[in-house]
Amino acid sequence: MLLASFALLLGLSTHLQEQPRQEERKRLLHLVSISHPERREKQLAILLKAFPGDSLVWEARVRRLPRPLLPLPDLQGGKIHRRKVEVFLGKKEGMTEREVLVYPPRNYDSKNKYPLLLAMHGSGGNAQNQVLQWRGLADRFQFIVVAGTGKGTERGYGFSDAERQAELSTLRYALIHLPIDSNRIFLGGTSRGGHLSWDLGLRFPDRWAGIAPMIGGPRLTTRFGQNNLRLLDNLWGVPILDLQGLKDDPGLLWNLRYAFETFRRNQAPNKIFFTFPQLGHRYDMSKAPWKAFFSSGLRNPLPQRILFRCSRRDQARSFWFRATRLDPRKVQDSVGIAISPRKWKRMNLEAKRVLFAKKALERTAKIEASWKRVHNNPQFRIRTRGVTHFELLLPKKLLPSDPKHKLLVHWNSSKKRLQGVLSARRFLLDWLERLDLETAPLLVLKWR
Repeated sequence: MLLASFALLLGLSTHLQEQPRQEERKRLLHLVSISHPERREKQLAILLKAFPGDSLVWEARVRRLPRPLLPLPDLQGGKIHRRKVEVFLGKKEGMTEREVLVYPPRNYDSKNKYPLLLAMHGSGGNAQNQVLQWRGLADRFQFIVVAGTGKGTERGYGFSDAERQAELSTLRYALIHLPIDSNRIFLGGTSRGGHLSWDLGLRFPDRWAGIAPMIGGPRLTTRFGQNNLRLLDNLWGVPILDLQGLKDDPGLLWNLRYAFETFRRNQAPNKIFFTFPQLGHRYDMSKAPWKAFFSSGLRNPLPQRILFRCSRRDQARSFWFRATRLDPRKVQDSVGIAISPRKWKRMNLEAKRVLFAKKALERTAKIEASWKRVHNNPQFRIRTRGVTHFELLLPKKLLPSDPKHKLLVHWNSSKKRLQGVLSARRFLLDWLERLDLETAPLLVLKWR
């Protein structure tokens, strides 16, 4: 009788423990399903009041969630699947609906994790064009293709935050619903989509295993902060396979040659500028070395050294480093040149471009950051130009033996021991946006 009563109580205790877990899971998955960041943040505040705990507690809760988080039903390998998806374009533009196509490769098995290729179309094109273009390679190298159709893209890439955010929101949709390996996410695109591949790669370099732009490139301009040629250092360790006809626009070709010459000079690995001398704004995918590209594409989510440039605070993160304040005297997003009209007139086009590229680089924040373990605790060395405040975002694999331990940080000529914070809010906000447990910060150190 006593044994039976004990068993009954044990069963009741297990049931009572399971109920909060089920409620946590239900509410976490609801948060995941919210596409608008501000709405998501409001719901997160309610959740944290109902279920207290630090970032370590919440990381364990997140790891118990199913993968994929909200799987798409009835996915079949070798077939194109269409979805209408609500995506966030930014505070000003808000939400919009876009068509997103998903192509799982032949022999697709939902129990496995797959690389993802986020494909972006050209002016006047659509997601269908991109999926059909990549389908054969997806079957051959076993990756999932996801492509969205952009609205108002007939005039080409506008280098706008809304266009960037549409693709990042589409990536988020893929990470929620598909079995994706977060260290094998590739960018690819044609013309407008090629420009966009470069732009996303340069501005958000810690997301990608490789980029494959076609007849598109980085931008050198004085207008509206569009100059991303100043950010080439960000792609030092990211494989690039660029397909380009050599009879295309001279300005585009100059930017690409400048980029790949910079990579060569800095000994950046896995950079292939694959050209077609007889073609203009065209390319031939069948000729490119795709095996070399995809085999080299594996992101390291915890690099010991970061080389990073930025000109905007909302694009100032790379892996475990984030600049929280830039010096406006040294860093400008839009850069002009102070030069006499007579001297400017005497310069040829090549000299003007080189001068402007140099001046833009001088007005770009530069970060060199590294870490090493000493007595099982990480120590950091940070060198910056144009940064006045920063924070270190430590994921699970970078935690000290005791999270309460103050960590030594060298910054330029100063050093401090910083106390980190196990912030559940910071961890969950980051994870809910990026859906990347390998880079989500469990411990945050701030230098102010």
